[in-house]
Amino acid sequence: MVLAHGSEGLEIEPTIDDVGEVLKQRPSEDGPFAEPVFSENLVNDIGLDADSNKNLTRRLLFLLESTPVSGDQNVYWAVRSEILDRYLDESVKPYQPPRFFLNDVVRYWRTICVDFAAKEWKGPEKWGIRNAKLRTSRKILFASGLLPLLECFRLDEDAICKFVERELAMPPTDRIARAFLDNGAADEGGRALGAYDEFLGRLHDAEFRGALEEVTRESSADSPEFARANEIGKELQGGLLALLYEASPGLAKVVRDYAIF
Repeated sequence: MVLAHGSEGLEIEPTIDDVGEVLKQRPSEDGPFAEPVFSENLVNDIGLDADSNKNLTRRLLFLLESTPVSGDQNVYWAVRSEILDRYLDESVKPYQPPRFFLNDVVRYWRTICVDFAAKEWKGPEKWGIRNAKLRTSRKILFASGLLPLLECFRLDEDAICKFVERELAMPPTDRIARAFLDNGAADEGGRALGAYDEFLGRLHDAEFRGALEEVTRESSADSPEFARANEIGKELQGGLLALLYEASPGLAKVVRDYAIF
């Protein structure tokens, strides 16, 4: 993402083409980062018609898994602070998850799931690897936002804001690991993150990844690579569900009260 602190119309440097010359792969021409991103849209256009699929994607990926790599890092942290100020406004109540932010994280996860089905409808290409990533990498991203917000039920209003800011400054897997440890679920955490570690390792195997990329829904039953990816996804899912519903009675109650209805 080439991020500008301000509104559209600013002269941006470097250009996307300049970035493409430095990176191994240029941002996809039809993806969310094919053009500069302006903080005004990320901060002001939350919800309603202006909050497009692309804007939602940019905002949540920026908060949940980005890191500054060049340029003025003060811009990066200033924009993060402005977005969090929007989410953690006067609607935040002590000892409750911040619903505004929580609902947007859940909305983004559901959008990812719906978009997966929409891409399949357009064509079967790369169905297998998209399915595997939905069960693993995308679910990790969702959990890394969901868990800190749910755990705000233990905090007063001032502590909520500081806790969320601190959590989102950590890598996603660190946030998840911390949640498992703090809720006395180290074994379940090892199960979940161990499965994800295996998945990342297998994706670095060119043969395994290539096989997944060729899998379609119709051929999936005959693919040992897809079968293993499916099992990894189940291991990850099982560990996360154990954390949410079994490890801590307090957390399980919050999940029922805030994450379902």
